[in-house]
Amino acid sequence: MRTTATIALLALTSLAANAQGLTNIVIAPPNPTECDLIDLTIHGTMAAQGQLLGFTPTQNGNAIGITLSGSGGTGNVAFTQAIPGLGPYVPGTYTITVYFIYNGTQVDTAFTSFTIGAGTNPNAGDFGQDTVCSGDANFALFSVLNGTPNTGGVWSDPGGQLVANGMFDPGVSPEGIYSYVFDVQPPCLDAYQIVLISYAPNNDPGTSATLQVCAAGGPPVDLFSHLGGTPLAGGTWTHNGTAHSGTFIPGTDPCGVYTYTVQGIPPCGPVSATITTQCVQPPNAGTNGSIEICYNDTAHNLNNAITGEQNTGFWIDPNGFGLGITCGYNCLVNVPFNGEGEYGYVVLSTTCPNDTGFVNVILNGPPCTIGVEEVEGNVTAFE
Repeated sequence: MRTTATIALLALTSLAANAQGLTNIVIAPPNPTECDLIDLTIHGTMAAQGQLLGFTPTQNGNAIGITLSGSGGTGNVAFTQAIPGLGPYVPGTYTITVYFIYNGTQVDTAFTSFTIGAGTNPNAGDFGQDTVCSGDANFALFSVLNGTPNTGGVWSDPGGQLVANGMFDPGVSPEGIYSYVFDVQPPCLDAYQIVLISYAPNNDPGTSATLQVCAAGGPPVDLFSHLGGTPLAGGTWTHNGTAHSGTFIPGTDPCGVYTYTVQGIPPCGPVSATITTQCVQPPNAGTNGSIEICYNDTAHNLNNAITGEQNTGFWIDPNGFGLGITCGYNCLVNVPFNGEGEYGYVVLSTTCPNDTGFVNVILNGPPCTIGVEEVEGNVTAFE
């Protein structure tokens, strides 16, 4: 029978005082039998930025050897190496020796002894059943078994999924048949048992959900319509323990958890579901601006003319048409080709209204470039 408990082996001998060495070995389960696989965890130190290269197990009678290799790096850091699934071994006393090879040199050795006991078939207990309310506290499925079951088995839910820590979460876990299984090594025999968990009849508050709203405001939202499932009407809403109408006003009501509660059917008490409102900040396309550019400037970054904008938007031309799928935040716009006028920088939102910043673009010239067309004196800057 396997367990999840671990103990540090008592005997550990270090043959080197180098920066690379072995500090501790852990074995699980603590009292292994011939029906268990053994998991080792080796702790030690090695050079920083170094790496473990793997391990090689060997066995000669009751002597088990583990050669652990590493290389590279400088300094000193701790490491952990897991070695799962050794065995199974016949009953007897065994010695494990770990050899630590670093950069091709054996730098440390550690050893310990352990005893393998005779195997016993695990006991998964007798069938059990329970009826629970959806608002009950979490409980261990193990407590529903009858008889004298052993601990250490694995629980699965009615869909065949593993149950974390064997805990049933009323209102969340599905009702139905839960299985308790011991998967052991020969010569022991596997063990299997089931329990039946049913829900007592009760009113339905629906299932919890999350709702995104615009922090800047928007139309009122009926929270009841966003509950999942088939909630019973006529319940009450609260927020942080304070009564609420159930109509959420974006920009006015605080975001957070709103709880919907309906009365229970005895012996079960009231049951609740929640709507978690998340405030989404509105998009910001920046402050409008204007710019004058040369008539033959075919690659201009219009973002220079607006301020405070998000970098997730895209540009549209004066006729409202997009400037191409790649014309995003730092798009170089060919203004002479698209024409002067009011260009728009659009930032989209799935929750708030979209926002658009505008740049009024004026084309100057000719002449406006340096060279034979330059007629102005004392020019201190040019584009």
